[in-house]
Amino acid sequence: MKYRNSFVQSIIQITQTCSELQQSERKARTELVAVTTAKNLLQSRVEDLEEKVKFGVSSSQAKEREEKLQLELNAALKDNAATARQNLEMHEQVKNMEILLQTKQSELDNLSREKVALEASCNLFQNDIEDKNEKLSVIKSELRTLQTTLVKCEETVQQLKRENKKLEMRANKTNDDGARLMEANKFFNAIPTSPIPVSPAPPDPSLSNSNLFDTPSKPIGASILPRSSKKSFQVHMGEVNSVAFSTNGALFATGGSERSVKIWDSYTLANRGTLPGAERTIMHVTFSPNDECVMASSNDNSVRVFSVQLGRVKHCLLGHLGKVSAAQFTIDNDKAVTGSHDRTLRIWDLQRRYTLKTIFCYSSCNDLCLSRESNMIISGHIDQQVRFWDVRSGDAIKDLSNIHTGQITGVTLSADGRYLVTSSRDNTIKQIDLRTYEVVQTYTHEGYRNGLNWTRSCMSPDGRFVASGSMDGTIYVWDTSNGGVEQILRGTHKTAVSQVVWHPAGYQLASVDRAGLLSFWG
Repeated sequence: MKYRNSFVQSIIQITQTCSELQQSERKARTELVAVTTAKNLLQSRVEDLEEKVKFGVSSSQAKEREEKLQLELNAALKDNAATARQNLEMHEQVKNMEILLQTKQSELDNLSREKVALEASCNLFQNDIEDKNEKLSVIKSELRTLQTTLVKCEETVQQLKRENKKLEMRANKTNDDGARLMEANKFFNAIPTSPIPVSPAPPDPSLSNSNLFDTPSKPIGASILPRSSKKSFQVHMGEVNSVAFSTNGALFATGGSERSVKIWDSYTLANRGTLPGAERTIMHVTFSPNDECVMASSNDNSVRVFSVQLGRVKHCLLGHLGKVSAAQFTIDNDKAVTGSHDRTLRIWDLQRRYTLKTIFCYSSCNDLCLSRESNMIISGHIDQQVRFWDVRSGDAIKDLSNIHTGQITGVTLSADGRYLVTSSRDNTIKQIDLRTYEVVQTYTHEGYRNGLNWTRSCMSPDGRFVASGSMDGTIYVWDTSNGGVEQILRGTHKTAVSQVVWHPAGYQLASVDRAGLLSFWG
């Protein structure tokens, strides 16, 4: 850069010198014209004198005058010649300066092109630096999260050690009690007794070991077409974003802006417990396949796994950098898959409580589900695409990009695992055959409006109906055989319906809305 500045300065000096030489040349030309004019004037005066001599002027005076004029003429000619030589020299210098200027200008052009190339290289390096800084910030954020998780794990280890110590003390005490019982048995066995017939007493119902799973599940048959609301009640004070039935249908869970999950009895509608812990709105709830746990994803970038019987948090899954919109258990109950607005899917080991795999999915995830064998993840995204992923490798299997014209709000698998039901902000619902990845049915109605980015539809257990809630609180039920509207349910919900879900037995439909209301339809 220093060399370039000195080079430009030298060009400026050369340009100034050329300008000065051109001014000198113009001045010399002006002097030449003046000398030529004086010469002509002197010649005119000589001619006048000669004319006067001819008419009587003394020859001596004329001769003196002629000699004087001749001297003046010679001096003028001498000055004229000097000026001409100076003019030629200046002209030659100007030509040399112009050649030098052209050379310098060519070098300046080369330097300018070199500067442009260097600036382009600098921009590339700058973009590369910014990209690496961004990746570094993500890595640092994940490191902080892992450090926080490590601290919590260490605290858990210490707590487990304390509990283990207590258990060892209890075990030692139990061993002592067992030894005393053995001595007592020996004493009583030594006492002779006669057998006394005893009729068995009826069991005391108060001593039955009841738990959350004692309610018998109803046999699954043909799903009924819901025609009216059977029961409606307030399940949360704020909006409800998700509702899910347990696998056996005995319980259902709800979650929303109250930042807690509530467990309900499906038959008595009694509240069986409230599971707090989330710091922000809960977006999705689901039961584990064995119905022992409930998993809730939240806008606080975390996922919590609750024990249904104990009513407390078993695992808190940390690692996402954006709100977690959906979560699902794998069929073996040991793993979970979560989708987030940080454009990643994560596969978790629930026994060890850490991430097994992170899948970068290119767009914020609104919902996800798993195939029946839990070997494939199906995710719906803001960029209007449905993506299929291999659970084991994390590789993309298929992208469906032309089925909707608005962002995907929900993806739901049919009970037999053959079909996928997708909901979208383009106010349509699609049924996709997972064997061919082709749309086999489209469900729509002039009054149906998808009002939320997390609206989820459902298919009846027998596959005969598809249901979804609209922005005005209306619920539409379509016939899957012909795609026509079979039933329109109104009168209960006054705000946007966020999710509808069929009971596993198929005899009723549950729906929740933004006002905290739940309704059963049958």
